Amino acid sequence: MNAEIWATICTIVATPVLFIVPGLIYTWYALEHLTVCVECVRQLGAKTAELRARRTGLEYDVLDADPPRITRRDLAKVRRQVADTIASGAPEAQKALLQALVAEIRVESRKAVRPFFQVPIDASAAEAPDQRK
Repeated sequence: MNAEIWATICTIVATPVLFIVPGLIYTWYALEHLTVCVECVRQLGAKTAELRARRTGLEYDVLDADPPRITRRDLAKVRRQVADTIASGAPEAQKALLQALVAEIRVESRKAVRPFFQVPIDASAAEAPDQRK
């Protein structure tokens, strides 16, 4: 055989080796990782279902719970402590008081800033550290 025939045979054999075999290897690799991803998706789906069931249970627990009640005595105690802190409290105590009572501040525009207040339900939550200077 002459050199031209050998070159043709080598070209015919080398073409699939250089172009088709790497494609097959890449496809094998991609499919192998796809099966791993499918298992991850199954596990995440199971975890999602578990978390949804837990959330539903917690929602029912919240709906079944009794709403907190504020007594007049608790409200009077909070009122006294707020007045004392504003009148003669240390700056740190005044800051802590505002942080405890302001639930949210909505800035609607430069001229409209609306604070929303919350009142501690538990009387012990109204207790503040040393409020005197």
